[in-house]
Amino acid sequence: GTRERGNERLNIHPPPPRHHLYPMTATLTTVTIQHRHHPTVITTPPLL
Repeated sequence: GTRERGNERLNIHPPPPRHHLYPMTATLTTVTIQHRHHPTVITTPPLL
């Protein structure tokens, strides 16, 4: 019902329901933010 739709909206912000992908995506997001501030300092290994 309506609760499921509410959950779908929340699911749009985080990655797919796979729990092991959530921390990776969070790390990639942090890397992207830091990359804007100092791209030369950020050097991340190929996670994907």
